Amino acid sequence: MDTGTLYRLLKARGQQPDDRAVFVWQNHAPPRVQMFMWLLTQRKIQCRTNLLRRHVLLDATCEVCNEADETPEHIIGGCTIARQFWEKIGLDSMKTASMEAIHNLSPPLGIPIQGFNSQLSSRLPAGSSGKQGMQQSFKMSSWGSTK
Repeated sequence: MDTGTLYRLLKARGQQPDDRAVFVWQNHAPPRVQMFMWLLTQRKIQCRTNLLRRHVLLDATCEVCNEADETPEHIIGGCTIARQFWEKIGLDSMKTASMEAIHNLSPPLGIPIQGFNSQLSSRLPAGSSGKQGMQQSFKMSSWGSTK
């Protein structure tokens, strides 16, 4: 039995879908971006703190900024490069984002979702609009910022 089968069984029993699962899997993002976001929301991404915990590394310090341990939150919003990226696209709130609440992403105050989407999603498939389009833009941006 795989996780997909378990998920379908839970859904068949009337269980509500997990908001994080909907955020990650129900969109047009490429599978590698969806997988990245799933690992990120589960805090299982191969960051230095997770590798240190598994005794793969001796030090968890971020090699990009050398300012803090490399956690999922640090990769997405704490590292100098990540902070500059989010400031540039107007999502300052991402600098303090929690992986547990990342699926509740919303645009900066005073900017309508559609306007923000058009700013971020010039490379997304047609039909990506509203909150789902904004979340997809975020996913692609997050994934791209780690490359």
